[in-house]
Amino acid sequence: MKFPIANLFTFFAVASKVSAWYVQFLNEDNKCEVGEQTEYQLLIGDKFDCYNFGASYNGIECDHFREGGFEKLWECKGTFIAKSAKPKHDTGSVCKFYAAVDCQGVGISGEGGSCVPVSQLIGDGTSVPQRIASFRCENTEEPA
Repeated sequence: MKFPIANLFTFFAVASKVSAWYVQFLNEDNKCEVGEQTEYQLLIGDKFDCYNFGASYNGIECDHFREGGFEKLWECKGTFIAKSAKPKHDTGSVCKFYAAVDCQGVGISGEGGSCVPVSQLIGDGTSVPQRIASFRCENTEEPA
């Protein structure tokens, strides 16, 4: 039995501000589908700041799951290797994902449940990106 991601997103949508953004990061470059061995993080925030993997997520709610959602960890690991990302559908969540830290270089946009795999990222021209290194998200919905 898998942990229903939709239920977790629904809980956070009710418990969080309307202006919050929601994004899921996965350790696999697989069309953002959660399989039995998938490890993933669900992040929720309301600031348009740049966040780096491996650094502190100040002001962000984060849940970390392993084994396709069977095992929930109590904290998000800074060493998480994000290979794909998906902003939550129907929330106004729009994100840019970067191969470099500090949101440097060319960011690839994702919104509305679209999957952004690491293979779409643009690196520095000297190597192929192996992970999403940083990201920036916002909520584009008008307040009710």
